[in-house]
Amino acid sequence: MSQLQILREELLKPLQQCLNIAYKKNTLPILGYVLLDFSENNLEITATDTEVQLKISIAVQHQNPAMRITLPGHKLLEICKGLSEGTVLSISIEAEKAIILAGKNRFTLLSLDPKEYPVFPEPAATLECRVKTTDLHYVLSKTVFAMAGLDVRQYLNGILFNIEEDSLEVVATDSHRLALAQRKLSAPIGQTKRALVPKNAISELLRLINHSEEDCALSLSEQQITFASQDFTLVSKLIHEQFVDFKKLIPKGGDKTLTVSAQDLKQALSLAAILTNEKSRGVRLELSRDRLKITANNPEYEAAETEISVTFPFDTFIVSFNVAYLLDILAVSEQRNLIFSFSDANAVVLVQPEGGEDCLFVVMPLLI
Repeated sequence: MSQLQILREELLKPLQQCLNIAYKKNTLPILGYVLLDFSENNLEITATDTEVQLKISIAVQHQNPAMRITLPGHKLLEICKGLSEGTVLSISIEAEKAIILAGKNRFTLLSLDPKEYPVFPEPAATLECRVKTTDLHYVLSKTVFAMAGLDVRQYLNGILFNIEEDSLEVVATDSHRLALAQRKLSAPIGQTKRALVPKNAISELLRLINHSEEDCALSLSEQQITFASQDFTLVSKLIHEQFVDFKKLIPKGGDKTLTVSAQDLKQALSLAAILTNEKSRGVRLELSRDRLKITANNPEYEAAETEISVTFPFDTFIVSFNVAYLLDILAVSEQRNLIFSFSDANAVVLVQPEGGEDCLFVVMPLLI
């Protein structure tokens, strides 16, 4: 009977990363399990929900025989959390049970047949490229907030990857707002491809690449997209619906421009938001020569009014917005100033960081 050995610390972090995908409750019991693939001083841990698959690769201190086992992910994680630092776990399989010895502790867990684990296929890629993880994190963090949540229109519940020659353009919209960001690829690829990636895969990818500076390999097939680095491989099925023609949604020719300090606007909107209507979250922006007055009220006859200095060399212009949409933009804006381009009070508004041409936002006004 083969025995596997691994340090608690080697197992703890990758389990925590994987278990955002391996849910406790699932229609298929095996989806609550993780697949552990041991090979000498290496271990690969795989988790999937059949839509997204995450594989974490780590080097381990103990040399083990080549062996694949499945274990209930959340139970294994709780065991690791409860053990003392430096504890070695010895794992053996007897029939359909896994016996784990750890110090003076013994655990018996159910182990399902690893051959039944639903590992994603590896189809031939139609496109392969590399992008810096810092750039990937940049474009996703600038756009993820604009995705829909549980919209019946599935194409709104994801982010569009638009790859053109030497650039990666990422777009998200929930039909009320739109966010776009772009960065250069590590090397030109001479191809143009599009892929619509679901929200849960994007959320997981952002967690994985946070604070990483490695290049990320991106490969695309007809059915799935793969993001791979030295430490992880994330595979996601694609949303097979037509995305909106986003370029037509970006307004051009706004004849009124507002330049405003992002910090001042964020403070003013945050104060006004306290007394907005809980349903519409509407705020009224009244612009006049180099002045912006923001007002809000609610059904309880409460009201807020705040004023800031801006650059707006035009006569009075009034427009209303959902305050949450503006605050979301401000939360991801790194530039000191934002530029709003207006045409009229009922038309969509273009918002861009001053001097930043690699991201933009489009917001629908609110009728209140």
